[in-house]
Amino acid sequence: MFPTHNFSFDKERGLFCDGTPIAPFDASISEKIKRKNMEKKSEQTLYLVRVTYTDGRPPVSKWIENPKKINYFEDFEINDSFMSAKIRTLLHDKMLREIEKLPEKVIREIRPGLNFVDGSPVYAIGEHIIPKNDAKNTEQLEVGIKQTLLRVPPVSTESLREKSDKYIRLLPGITEPLFFYSLFAVVKPFIERLHIHCGFLLALIAPSGQLKTTLARLYGQYEVTPHL
Repeated sequence: MFPTHNFSFDKERGLFCDGTPIAPFDASISEKIKRKNMEKKSEQTLYLVRVTYTDGRPPVSKWIENPKKINYFEDFEINDSFMSAKIRTLLHDKMLREIEKLPEKVIREIRPGLNFVDGSPVYAIGEHIIPKNDAKNTEQLEVGIKQTLLRVPPVSTESLREKSDKYIRLLPGITEPLFFYSLFAVVKPFIERLHIHCGFLLALIAPSGQLKTTLARLYGQYEVTPHL
């Protein structure tokens, strides 16, 4: 149980507690979520703190892990030198009462690639999840690790072709990108079997007659008879 204080906020005069002004802003909790990291087996509860100012600035919302340890100066650009320990306690009690009334949203963080959630396969491609979140499920799925692009130094196409021609002969009409995408599409399943998750999806794209179907059949044959 929390002390029965009555809080009110006036856009021009600030936040009042039992009729007494305590702060020139209002801090309230508008949402709470519990994030479950499926890979690390860890949990974290976060609260969305919304601050409304009296000086004309637009409201600011930020996710905070512990409402009792909010740094109003760094997080919300508020001069908190006037705030006594009593005022901070009152603000914290107000937010705890708000937290009690909010429903808890649970988000499961999955890694890019293939995942198994409650025994069912779920594939994360970029920020897309297949199959999509079930509306009946109270827990939402989200990709926890974002993919980043690596800077690749510029390489001369002619020098690359000269070097690759010593080892690889491309069919007429096939460019290097198409060839490497085809190569990755074949290699990726074997890498996954080593429990090295690539975290991306590859498509086999090429003009008609360029062995796309043959490669798919060979992989299918490997799945049936991997010892061959």
